[in-house]
Amino acid sequence: MEVRHFKSTSRKTDLSSKSARRGNKAMSVLAISYPVTESAKQAIDRYPAIGRAFCLPDSGRSEFEIVRLLSNTHYGHIHRFLEFIDKWLDVSGPIGRKVLKVKHPFQLEQAAAELETFVHLYERLGTAVQAVESAGNSVSPDVEVRFDACTIRVEVYTPVDLMGFQLFKRYVPMVLKYLDVSCGYRLDVKIQPVQEVPGYDQATLYYPYTIPEENETHKWLAEFAEGARQWLSKESPKQALRMPGPGGKVDIVVKIAKLDDDPGNRQICSIWATRSTDTKLFFEVGTAQDTAESPWGRNLKNKLRRQQCGEPVEGVLRMLVVNFAMADSGWPHFISGEKFGMRFREVIVGLDGGKQHYDVVLPAQLGYECCFGQPSWINARWEVKVGDFIAEGGLDRACIPPPDSTPKEIEELLSVSDPEAESTN
Repeated sequence: MEVRHFKSTSRKTDLSSKSARRGNKAMSVLAISYPVTESAKQAIDRYPAIGRAFCLPDSGRSEFEIVRLLSNTHYGHIHRFLEFIDKWLDVSGPIGRKVLKVKHPFQLEQAAAELETFVHLYERLGTAVQAVESAGNSVSPDVEVRFDACTIRVEVYTPVDLMGFQLFKRYVPMVLKYLDVSCGYRLDVKIQPVQEVPGYDQATLYYPYTIPEENETHKWLAEFAEGARQWLSKESPKQALRMPGPGGKVDIVVKIAKLDDDPGNRQICSIWATRSTDTKLFFEVGTAQDTAESPWGRNLKNKLRRQQCGEPVEGVLRMLVVNFAMADSGWPHFISGEKFGMRFREVIVGLDGGKQHYDVVLPAQLGYECCFGQPSWINARWEVKVGDFIAEGGLDRACIPPPDSTPKEIEELLSVSDPEAESTN
């Protein structure tokens, strides 16, 4: 069971259905606008580099994720992330500025991964590490590193596994939190498997892969938002709203625990039924061909073909860092395991098909403390030539399993969850 609490710190906010595209068709989500609060205006003064680079409106609403962060600095991890951005914004150039320009939570996490990679390398190799300024629509990497007589071009890729499920999980509470209605409320949300036969156990797990793909789930979210808006706009709304989830395998039940005259006072408590399916199973079940044909494999194949570090050039190593931070996994350290490494190498070689789109592909879990799996060398001659780069750049730091939660920590998680802790940042 997962429990999430979402407490609003904002006034009424517009919610609209809008497509957001980032290079390809991988990011079609609901656009949420955030109010420019007094707390955001006060907060930006504490982050001088952000204040110089981002023009915060005097009033109204904004779709920029940085506005949401500035309005929620009372959450410790958000304050820490803003400090991190502020510290590295000027040094990281276009990579840092990208973090200020994104308009969706998923894009924020992807932009943060690029910044975290840059910082990880810069702290170890200094000014030899440079952010790449993209020229128009030209294909380019995120980072370039001078190492000995070579240039290492680094592209960071953060795929979203099971995009439909990830959208559903992330946006159900966000939709409810930012409804365009004039009241505040506390809502209890339950997502549970459909009761298909008499005596069916509602606590039985459900399968994320049964949630439809991105476009259908996006359409469902827009319909859910409108249904919830109409429900809570009534003078005396019914006690509960029940709707079938996307794909028809789960139900969503929203109950009113409390109504409030203040539209800025909103709290969403979400309880999700136990679910099955884990990203690491893509690398443990079946064959390498099965992995290559999975949603994860198809995403990576498309990324390889884009070849953002360019064609093979003498003296230039092309590295693709594949960030697993947005993988749906209860074992985030699995990328450093031997079993994963063997399958990953086999899949990468198969997806590349001898084309040499990159010279090496490196699995990673990016964050304030980045960790990595074993590199998969597509061009074997580079493994000997720049083997020291992996060590000196700190790209050999293995992921360590997190310690087991204590009973007290489990109790705290189940009783009060941080609303903004849903994202990596």
